[in-house]
Amino acid sequence: MRKTAIIATALILATGALAADAPPFEFSPVPRWHVAPDAEPETSDVCAAIKAECHFKDVSDIQSEFGYDLLYDGDGMLVGVRATHSTGCKPLDESEVLGERAFVMKFHTDGKPDLDDIHVELAPGTPKSAVRLVKSKTTQLNLGCNP
Repeated sequence: MRKTAIIATALILATGALAADAPPFEFSPVPRWHVAPDAEPETSDVCAAIKAECHFKDVSDIQSEFGYDLLYDGDGMLVGVRATHSTGCKPLDESEVLGERAFVMKFHTDGKPDLDDIHVELAPGTPKSAVRLVKSKTTQLNLGCNP
């Protein structure tokens, strides 16, 4: 029984060490909303921040362009989202990077890459942690907040 307890403790410690070594998901800009990866921030929170911080003439009809990179590791797993073309409104940019992660995670299957149809071949000795795959995208935004 004591041997089982020692093994269980060792497994817990090893699992904790692995989790501590996993890098955090990268966002740029870093969103102020702390939500689960598969959920979007409350629209009312985003709209309140947009109204307070941004200079849209009509918040009920916001039209803008947003550019971003989806960042994948050497296994094709999503590890970050970064804005490359701002909407000109920081809260909206923050909401968009969260939304892009949430969209990818809706289709995530454990053990399978998030980046479809990709196979990475590395030179011998190249660690996968040294690889970053980047998929650049742009989107047209057309949304509104209640005035």
